[in-house]
Amino acid sequence: MNLERIGLPCMSAIVALLLLPCIGAGQDKPAADESALRRELQELNLVVGDDPIQAKIEALTADAARAKKLLAAASKMAKEKADAFNYNAAFVLLSVARHVRDVDSGRVFFEICESTARKLQSENKRASAFDEWTDLLLATRKYKEAQQAAKQFLESRAEDTEEVRVARVLMMFKLIRVTALLGQMDEAEKLLEPLKKLFPDSVLTQETEAWLYQFQGKYDEAAKIYEKLLDKTDNERLQDALHYALSGVYAEAGNVDKAAEHLQILLKKNPDSPRYNNDLGYIWADHDRNLEQAEKMIRKAVDKEPQNGAYLDSLGWVLYKKKQYQDALKYLEKAVSLPDGEHPEIYDHLGDVYLKLGHKEKAIAAWRKAIELCENNFRDRKRKQAIEHKLQQAGAAQAGQQ
Repeated sequence: MNLERIGLPCMSAIVALLLLPCIGAGQDKPAADESALRRELQELNLVVGDDPIQAKIEALTADAARAKKLLAAASKMAKEKADAFNYNAAFVLLSVARHVRDVDSGRVFFEICESTARKLQSENKRASAFDEWTDLLLATRKYKEAQQAAKQFLESRAEDTEEVRVARVLMMFKLIRVTALLGQMDEAEKLLEPLKKLFPDSVLTQETEAWLYQFQGKYDEAAKIYEKLLDKTDNERLQDALHYALSGVYAEAGNVDKAAEHLQILLKKNPDSPRYNNDLGYIWADHDRNLEQAEKMIRKAVDKEPQNGAYLDSLGWVLYKKKQYQDALKYLEKAVSLPDGEHPEIYDHLGDVYLKLGHKEKAIAAWRKAIELCENNFRDRKRKQAIEHKLQQAGAAQAGQQ
């Protein structure tokens, strides 16, 4: 699928005493660091324009660890002073929170964005804030809160401008997905019906319908829609998106050759893409194919994004398939320690590795965590059944040993 700690050696009491003046001086460093962070954060209030805002978001999210420090300092500043940040600064920080999946900080800056947008009477700014906030909630699997946020935006009596109408339609499509993720499939399909009538030829309408089919395990129906869209478009970016969507549908359906075919088309155009290399490597590894090549491709992805939990999981899984269990464990344990590592597939893999290494209790705990994280989609339901079977076997084995 899809942190080293640096310590200082212990000193003798004598050396420690000799260095007391230095230690005292060093204690000013945290204060100095915080002061520098605060200055940097205050400068966010000066950022104006869409391109500079996007550039600032990209710069601040380049280092996830530092981004989290900035968010912690910014949250503290926001609590100390109500108007510490204007809309643009708060929006940048909300976007940073989305990238590092920090819901608590995100909530702080979403509320600033939302209240400031109201004061400015700008529905466009309000729409942008809700869009970022719901994306953060979706990324962190807080589906109920995401549904509530989407409904809150849609139910408000917003100014009727073209941009706001577009924002409302896009939020409706997002609401359909989150409603399905909550297991309310009938309601999700009901929400889609008026959009199919209003925008029957819209790519977004058809893609959402395909997504719902895929979510329910109706892979043939989903593939037909994606393939039809692919045949009709000459837009290169849309073609790439559709090839990628089809690779996912065919992979879930177990059609490895078709999934690989679409990913190889994408890799031919972009051979260094970490996503495409990871996905094809993982699909091959998961079906015990081309393991050496799969490992090379996955390592290429990990080298580019070493803090990506999905890529680390893929590397752990291909090593598991190669029976390199101790090496696999290292990457899988790191994967679950990351913000995007809270995923049933990763914990399922971790449980398998623990079992191979003879750590049965740890395996059982990992599998139980995987079940806890399983969602209402067809793929997770199948995984849950398989994990429950593993747990039954592990329990039976334990009973036989007693």
